[in-house]
Amino acid sequence: MSRVHGGAMTRLPIMTGHPYIDTPSTRQLVRRVDDLCIRRPDVSGVIADVRAGDNAALLTLVRDAQGADGDAAIIAIVALLSRLCSVIFVRAQVADWKASIDDYISIAFLVIHDVGPGERAEHLADRIIARTRRRHERHTFAHQPIPYWDGFLIANGPTADDVERQAVARVELDEIREAVNAGVITANQYRTLVAAHLAPGTRPDARERSLVARGRRKLDAWRAESEAA
Repeated sequence: MSRVHGGAMTRLPIMTGHPYIDTPSTRQLVRRVDDLCIRRPDVSGVIADVRAGDNAALLTLVRDAQGADGDAAIIAIVALLSRLCSVIFVRAQVADWKASIDDYISIAFLVIHDVGPGERAEHLADRIIARTRRRHERHTFAHQPIPYWDGFLIANGPTADDVERQAVARVELDEIREAVNAGVITANQYRTLVAAHLAPGTRPDARERSLVARGRRKLDAWRAESEAA
């Protein structure tokens, strides 16, 4: 979607009038959808419909995302982005807003791909937002600090501190999102890789291990090609 002024094309940002938490991840999503609006005039209308409460339009995006349309989930998340941020504004500390919305984006991809075949359109946006929030809170509360005696912390603190792992996981999640947007890995591989980052203590079955292995090989090859370019 664009306007022409004196022969120059001017982009109409899709988030104008819809405040959101600004992070590299949200910025990347919004820029991608802005670009889509230029190439596909229908996208801005679909987003406006979803924001206005058209859950049938949202369900169509969900089904397209579960099928062959690699951009549909991104469009759906951008359409819901302000509402997702509103949940964070209410439920999280200001210092946690940016980390929370980045987690919400990753989880929302999973939630969209997990919408069942029998789910109806009614209240679908509310359900997606609520499921994203609940998954995030389960993960967050599972990692809340537990008080220990000083002696235990002195003896075990270095091995119990997972800040570095979390930082690395967040960088890798950004890379995984870029890879799935580029069509490098499948939705199933994306779901399993993100779940492995968000719940590192779980034990994947043989099928999940195979998906993760294939996904990581594709990511490694994609990363090598990007660095070579």
